[in-house]
Amino acid sequence: MTHVLAQSRGFAFIHNPKAGGSSVRKQLMRYDETGGKYKARTHVLPGYGTVDMGHVTLPVMARFFSEDLAIVQKVKAFGLVRDPVQRFGSALAEHTRRFRDRALDSYSDTERKGLIDEVLRAIEARPECAPAEYCHFSKQKAFFYVDDQQIVADIFRLEDYTAALQHIEQVTGKRLSSRRRNQSTSGGRSSRRGLRRLLNLAKPEQKVSDWRVLPELTEGPVRRFVDDYYADDRHLHTSTAAPGHASAP
Repeated sequence: MTHVLAQSRGFAFIHNPKAGGSSVRKQLMRYDETGGKYKARTHVLPGYGTVDMGHVTLPVMARFFSEDLAIVQKVKAFGLVRDPVQRFGSALAEHTRRFRDRALDSYSDTERKGLIDEVLRAIEARPECAPAEYCHFSKQKAFFYVDDQQIVADIFRLEDYTAALQHIEQVTGKRLSSRRRNQSTSGGRSSRRGLRRLLNLAKPEQKVSDWRVLPELTEGPVRRFVDDYYADDRHLHTSTAAPGHASAP
């Protein structure tokens, strides 16, 4: 389950994937009142095909589950946003682990480039809500806005995680652990080894042990695609300067 809607308690947590919210979701899911509607599972929706219900965007919620969107608008809703480039790298590592049963560091340069090309084609074809197997790449803005209207009132940057927890504790009345889940890199290697990989990127068929040093995210067509495709997400992230507040992209 990802989104947590607790109408009787007056709050909702909208889970933007790969933005550091997994530990928050896990601690709040006992209060969910949707009967597990947004549990991670595949579901076919007209016009969208197969989606992951655990990562449904708000435009999709507005179209098919308008009663839930009304709850999100009515209560104190909150969520986390992340730097788009960092999130893309993290999503790529999650995608290979979950849907391809491979660690990202097992891909050669050639394989990785082919993988990224597949990902870009898939998400570009479904910008409003990515297909189920690419759910972690959906645009972040789609978890907070519908037609440029901000639905989630309080948006926090991942960098402001401590402030986010303090706010959520005030809203929910629940003490939360500050330990974050899913902080490992794609291959579980040390940052020093990742640095050595980066310094040797010129070598043919080099494998990268840490998504944070992927050469594709530094420069070139993939980086340009990420910057363009997630331009609104970049604005959302940079405009969320004061904890809990973001201006509309």
